[in-house]
Amino acid sequence: MTKKQQKKSYILQGMFIASLFLIIFVAGVTYKNYSNLSESARMVSHTYEVKKDLLEVLSSMKDAEIGLRGYIISNDSAFLKLYTQSDLKIDNALSKINLVTRDNVRQQQHLDELSTLINAQKQLLSRIHEIEVKNVDEDSMFIPLFTRSKSQMDTIRSKVHSMTRLEDELLASRKEVYANTINLAPILLYALTLIILLLMYVAYSRMSADNAKLRRYNASLQTNKELTDQAEVINHHGTWTWDVESDDFMFSDNLYRLQGEDPQSFAPTLANFLKFVHPDDVDEFNAAVTEMRSGGDMPFVEYRVVLKNGTIRDFKACAKSYEASDGSTKLLGVTTDVTTQVSNYKQLMDRAHSLELNNKELAAFNHMASHDLQEPLRKIQTFLSRLEEKEAAQLAVNGMYYINRMKSASQRMRMLIDDLLQYSRTNRTEKEYELYDAHMLLEASKYDLADLITQSDLQIIADPLPDMLIIPFQIQQLFTNLINNAIKYRDPGRPARLTITYEKVQGTTAAVDGAAPEDHYHKITFTDNGIGFNQEHAENIFGLFNRLHNKDDYSGTGIGLSICKKIVENHDGFIKATGSLGVGASFVVHIPCELL
Repeated sequence: MTKKQQKKSYILQGMFIASLFLIIFVAGVTYKNYSNLSESARMVSHTYEVKKDLLEVLSSMKDAEIGLRGYIISNDSAFLKLYTQSDLKIDNALSKINLVTRDNVRQQQHLDELSTLINAQKQLLSRIHEIEVKNVDEDSMFIPLFTRSKSQMDTIRSKVHSMTRLEDELLASRKEVYANTINLAPILLYALTLIILLLMYVAYSRMSADNAKLRRYNASLQTNKELTDQAEVINHHGTWTWDVESDDFMFSDNLYRLQGEDPQSFAPTLANFLKFVHPDDVDEFNAAVTEMRSGGDMPFVEYRVVLKNGTIRDFKACAKSYEASDGSTKLLGVTTDVTTQVSNYKQLMDRAHSLELNNKELAAFNHMASHDLQEPLRKIQTFLSRLEEKEAAQLAVNGMYYINRMKSASQRMRMLIDDLLQYSRTNRTEKEYELYDAHMLLEASKYDLADLITQSDLQIIADPLPDMLIIPFQIQQLFTNLINNAIKYRDPGRPARLTITYEKVQGTTAAVDGAAPEDHYHKITFTDNGIGFNQEHAENIFGLFNRLHNKDDYSGTGIGLSICKKIVENHDGFIKATGSLGVGASFVVHIPCELL
């Protein structure tokens, strides 16, 4: 995974984590609001319960007072029952109030004061009841007690009202806090929900895009796998991986096929693979595996395998270690069936041996051509000369004609032998390049051909030539052959002229097939005004023994231009001929400025 892909993965993970935290936060806010709502409902219930119990206390006190007064006035015991029951109700109500207000200090203080007032009122009513039971008929005693009872009752009522107002105040403040919370909560929840949805949408979009890319990658990987499988089949090789730590192997399908087996037909283990290795190569193969296990890489190792049908195949394998994404060290290996290459190599070695023998025979032939063949030729020419000098007067016209024909034939034979030796020398010369003055070589060629140049009255116009990295004697031979070609094929109807021009060109402007565009070349052009040739023969004139004219009309063996082509090729250069019949010919030579 690339750094960019890792960064995108971290961003998506961060977005999901942020969304998760926001969801948890929203759940917490929702729970808090629900708790506040429950608390508000509880407080409302609490307030109503306290107020109800306070009213119960106040009502029971009134009932007690009414029951006692009714009993005093009517002497009916039914009123006395109401008085006695009220006392129990008051105690129960006070107990409830004490229970629900135990966490409210102010209400507890009020409750203590209320309980004191109620107890005082109970004692006063009990005193009145006691007087009534003793049948004391003294209005002067009841009036102060009832007046006092009324005053205490007003105080109790006032205290109850105070406690009720306190509960209402608490309820109002709690409602205000709840209202603020409940009003802000929907906005917050809505905003958070939008943020969560936005994050999830962005994450979903990224994931969808990544999934689309992943599908494309998977399709590309599948295509590459198919191409790799086909390449393995076409190139006769198979691949394998080895997890060194777990000693687990994995073979490609074609590795099984190379061993004549169906894909995955046996467990991919070293022991199973060794069953196919030729017994004579097992030790060498095991040594390579041991080196690979310790060193991490396996250099090229060649061995043979024996298929089930007895066929012996030649294999070559190598491996390279790499660190997998999980941190483990694995080896990736390639095994190739090189049976065909081995067979071709053996054939090549046999042919090389045959070529070496042929070269020896050719060297022997060259020695014979340069010595043994020329010796009888020299004798023939010597005897012809003597015959011509001493017996010319006695010979008929036909006899002299035959002697001239034999002299011409022997001269062509000498030229042919010399050219063949020169061509053979060009083929066998070692490529020992020197930085040499090419203009000096041109002048040396002109000097060697001075007699012919003078006899043909050839005018040579040449540009200065620079130092070149060349094989000097071959380049001089090239110049000699091209100048001699201009002399040989001059037009007798006009003065002979040869123009030699030079320029340094780049491969892109060389206008020859095979020139490297980025390299530079020495371009030397030989242009004459001789008899020329048809352009359709431009390639043929460089062929060995190829002549465009009758040997009686123009001397030559048809080897000179072949030697020129061979010399230029020895310098990794190019030679091209252009001509026009009756106008002249041009030979363009390109020689690299620097040879590797």
